[in-house]
Amino acid sequence: SGSHVRVVSGASECGLDDAERPSHRGAYDSERGNVQIVSEDGSSRVVAAEAGDDVMVEDVHTGRVRMHVPPADRAVPDCGGCAASYSFSPSGALLFVHSSDVLPLTVFDARTGRRLASIPNEGRYVEWIEYNADATVFAVRWEPQSRDDDAPLPDSAIVAYDRRGRVLARLSGAN
Repeated sequence: SGSHVRVVSGASECGLDDAERPSHRGAYDSERGNVQIVSEDGSSRVVAAEAGDDVMVEDVHTGRVRMHVPPADRAVPDCGGCAASYSFSPSGALLFVHSSDVLPLTVFDARTGRRLASIPNEGRYVEWIEYNADATVFAVRWEPQSRDDDAPLPDSAIVAYDRRGRVLARLSGAN
């Protein structure tokens, strides 16, 4: 029927795809490095270079590099084994970069590399991201990060944003 459900979290990504549409999930190798994720429309992919010092978005059909993800937007400080998570909007036009740790949620135009928004995590991590059809609006489920001290944890929240990161609606304490 063409339906597709996708859940993206800081820990993993899973998809339930229509049997007629193949899933583009899972890492595999390309000539430039390890492919992390391919956009649903099949036009773009995030590739991590073998040396680990470059992450890029490339055009699947031409191999042309469309953008490089800046190190500050994908490197988790003081966490050698921690990696950023990547997800595309359904059309492949937007790239979302986040982590289960300290990184903000950063939104890029995946075709030009222009940073559209950087949304602070406020002590939370991205549990999932959902989009409207053209990704002009996206919703994020934020979950509190665990802490080593006795400070109170922030509430869970579901927040709707426009593609520039402006808050359109917020539901705090969402369960």
